[in-house]
Amino acid sequence: MPQPRLLVSALLALFSCADADTYSPPSSASAANTETLLEWMTDLERPSRANDLRSRSAQRSSYDRRNRTPDDPENWFANYDRGNFEKSISRGGRTEWVMLDERGPGAFVRFWTANPQGTLRFYIDEMDEAAIQVDLEAIADGTAPFPFQPPFAYMSALGLNIYLPLAFASRMRVTTDAGVENESTGDADLFFHVGWLSLDGARVESASAETLERARPVLERVAEELVHPPRPMADDEWMERLDDGERVVVDAPMGGARIVELTLRPDRLDDASLRSTVLVMSFDGRETVRTPLGDFFGTAPGYNEYENLAFTVADGAMTCRFPMPFAERASIWLEGTNGAELEIGVRRGGVDPDPHVFHAGWRSTGIIDSGRQDVRLAAIEGEGTYLGNSFTITNPVDIWWGEGDEKVWVDDDEFPSFFGTGTEDYYGYAWAQDETFARPYHAQTRVDAIRGPEGGGVEAFIGHSSMNRLHVLDAIPFEERFVFDMEMWHWWFEVEVVVASTSWWYAPVNGDHDFPYVRAGETIVSHEELGRGPLFD
Repeated sequence: MPQPRLLVSALLALFSCADADTYSPPSSASAANTETLLEWMTDLERPSRANDLRSRSAQRSSYDRRNRTPDDPENWFANYDRGNFEKSISRGGRTEWVMLDERGPGAFVRFWTANPQGTLRFYIDEMDEAAIQVDLEAIADGTAPFPFQPPFAYMSALGLNIYLPLAFASRMRVTTDAGVENESTGDADLFFHVGWLSLDGARVESASAETLERARPVLERVAEELVHPPRPMADDEWMERLDDGERVVVDAPMGGARIVELTLRPDRLDDASLRSTVLVMSFDGRETVRTPLGDFFGTAPGYNEYENLAFTVADGAMTCRFPMPFAERASIWLEGTNGAELEIGVRRGGVDPDPHVFHAGWRSTGIIDSGRQDVRLAAIEGEGTYLGNSFTITNPVDIWWGEGDEKVWVDDDEFPSFFGTGTEDYYGYAWAQDETFARPYHAQTRVDAIRGPEGGGVEAFIGHSSMNRLHVLDAIPFEERFVFDMEMWHWWFEVEVVVASTSWWYAPVNGDHDFPYVRAGETIVSHEELGRGPLFD
């Protein structure tokens, strides 16, 4: 996504909700409606277990349509990522551009744009009139009516985000009238992502203004849980001190158990210690977690306080709420503490039998050049569910580094199921902003940018930038393979950078992946150690 130095304006919102009908919950586990999908928004356990609703997650976006295949490197990194709609339709004398047109059953789950303008409309099933509509300016200025309000719809560092499940039984079309046309293409000049789920075989009650009003009590409860994540229910809990190499062993009662919350409080919180110390976990005798300590909690490099649905980093502690099921025994230990001690707290609860356990892996590119390339963040074989990642880049020059798009390949994809429009767009912000923020599903926890005079913008993106994103409502199931690449698309070719990333996912205990074996003593490369190229040297 290009990097103009201006704020983006947006337009006014319109949404109406009818009186609530009497509500009866669906009688089958294979049924979905507004209430059940809202429950998914805070259910961190759901992605770990098999269920009757076999979902598939995908995204439509405004990526440059010259991107067709990595076999065509000249166009594989094309960067005109605006407009590029599926088609246009005429409604009520106005032109609307179609961003999503999918057959059901399924659900809309996410929308993002960098330049909110015009009215967003949802045509559900075969209706000729929009069942739900909202003008994006009201979301941008905080005046949108229920339910297009935080934490379901909001601005984060100039990126407009909507996370709200809207189910459809047979068809979903999402359109914009956008208001501003690109002079060269005639299309609405809009950057966009539209996320959706396919709910194969499910019996779905389609969303409407009426179902949203009926679900108001659930919406209000879920909103509170998103903003203030509750402590998971536990059967028992304890805390203890842990030295280098010592293990905390958690045994399961008959039928299995799960760690519902894990808290670590290190003696040392400096950047170097949190990167050089390795956190390791094994479940039922198989090691499934091996990452630098700070990176596991999405806060690296260093200790940067924030909270999202799955992680809290505050008051000297780091907490993970992703459930970690196991059948017999879980073990947790640290390597490379260099004499430092750590306090660890474990909360254990019951679990339904399930083959999937929690995994986390970390990788670093080391020093690489900033030329166009796909940087591998994750490659996983077999079945599982992807939960998200953290992304850190070290940049030595005062030029923007983040034009690169995410490319997510699922199973037998011939083209990525997710193809984005810019690195910061995937993480829910826009226009290369240096603002730190934390939302329920995404955060930017550290930006070492150099700012201009008071009232000025970013002058230099020098140093570390760190961000993360969770896939919860839009968790990504896979049956054969999962690959996540992020383009390296720097505005300057001749510099050196470092990218480091942690991924979290569920898979069978013996699931295969290509994450390296992380050893104690990993270091953080300073931007001062990186080549700046002839322009800057």
